Amino acid sequence: LISKAKNLEQIISGFSKEVTRLLNGDSSFIWIIQDKNPNLMKGYNLSKENISKISLKIEEELINKNIKISQTFSSSNIEQDYSIFLPEILKKEGVISLICSPVKADGKLIGIITVFSKKRKIWNNKENRIMNMLTEQIAAIMERMRYQKHLQESSIRDGLTGLYSRIYFLTRAQEEITICSRKKGCVSFLFCDIDRFKNYNRIEGYTEGDRLLCQTAKSIESSLRKEDTLCRYGGDEFVVLLPNTDPSQAERIAIRVNKDFMKAMEAKVSTHLLNLSIGIASYPIHSNTIEDILVKADRSMVFAKHSSMGKKVYIWNQWKAKVNETNFYEEDLLPEIINALAKTVNLKDGYTSEHAMHVAEQASLFAKSIGLGEKSIRIIKTASHLYDIGKLITPEYILNKPAPLNQEEWEIIKRNAENSIRIIKYIRGLENIIPVIREIRETWDGKGYPNGLSGEQISTEARLIALVDAYQALISNRPYRDKLRKEEAIKELQDEAGKKFDPKLVQDFLHILL
Repeated sequence: LISKAKNLEQIISGFSKEVTRLLNGDSSFIWIIQDKNPNLMKGYNLSKENISKISLKIEEELINKNIKISQTFSSSNIEQDYSIFLPEILKKEGVISLICSPVKADGKLIGIITVFSKKRKIWNNKENRIMNMLTEQIAAIMERMRYQKHLQESSIRDGLTGLYSRIYFLTRAQEEITICSRKKGCVSFLFCDIDRFKNYNRIEGYTEGDRLLCQTAKSIESSLRKEDTLCRYGGDEFVVLLPNTDPSQAERIAIRVNKDFMKAMEAKVSTHLLNLSIGIASYPIHSNTIEDILVKADRSMVFAKHSSMGKKVYIWNQWKAKVNETNFYEEDLLPEIINALAKTVNLKDGYTSEHAMHVAEQASLFAKSIGLGEKSIRIIKTASHLYDIGKLITPEYILNKPAPLNQEEWEIIKRNAENSIRIIKYIRGLENIIPVIREIRETWDGKGYPNGLSGEQISTEARLIALVDAYQALISNRPYRDKLRKEEAIKELQDEAGKKFDPKLVQDFLHILL
């Protein structure tokens, strides 16, 4: 019975039939208290009408009047037994006698089992023991199922905020997109991020930072509809799935989410200048894949975070249309930001800054010589300046270690690309270099990191920068070795063609060098 049952309701149904048989009764009733769901009631050989009436009467007596049932009790004649509180209902079923036992867990009543007989029956000690044994079994099963449910919930919930996890969210989002594609509907996504959260964490401490994340989760959740799904996507980022919602509807919800956040965090907003930036993208209007939709929602959120117009909610195509606030930003301010970031690295590691400058210059000339377009050349130049900015987070003893790195140190170095992205991801105008920075340490043969991409899975810009970066490193002095002569460096590149590097790019590069 237990092994075949798929849920508690099936187990209770089977139990009600089995307990009737074991005690030679005519019918039975099982009533179970459930925390977040309606109480579960199952009857065997009872009419549906009387099952409902029995359940209502039990709830009235046990819960509303707080009548206690502490142990198994029985009656051989319910008409003469004044302790039985539902004789009129049972008489309609022809019941004359009954035996009733409480189901308990940790001393708390969680249900009752009652077996009825249409005969005048004196219930013996053996039948009392059977009832006690069955109630203990049901209690144990319920506790096990509750524990299994808790484990399942834990696997799809964020441990800090209690929101759904990223893995669950992506699964749920794909399900909704599948439904939406059949019904020709629309699904929207909100990508939310707390402005200046890192500063808040640094000033107030991580405990207060965690409290802020929990408060933010509660604030966003309270602003949503019942059918919406909220998850903590990572760090201070939250994502919302809005079924059957077009961009304009999503924008109204997002504005409400932002206003409620500002109201809930009023004291912190004034002290720490906190805000909630929200980007919106919708299926199928903005893309046909969940990955691309989230990227566009994220980029819209980044625009909202850095926009000078004071607006904190942007839809994907909306901010793209408004981006001309900004020839000034892209042509004047952004280059200054890039230059300032590159110089910041120089304060910690002079080699990295100078190396990046040489790589940017040579990689840009190389890209132009092989006919890449202006957009690719701009990406290559910018990414070359910033791909190693993550070294600001890397300990100096690792950067300047004169001996080979151990495994632990190497793992820290391998996080450099992600650290660089963490630093630049919120700078408007640098969104298009993020994929390139992530791929620079990938290799042609697929043995690189972080994702093991190979061949033309790696962008041309990343493959080109990796090649020029390696050459510049080979002809420079490093703490762990002296620089190589030009001929030695070229030999190294030739040896790694088809392994680390794109063989065609190596050939073109060497043609320039020679």
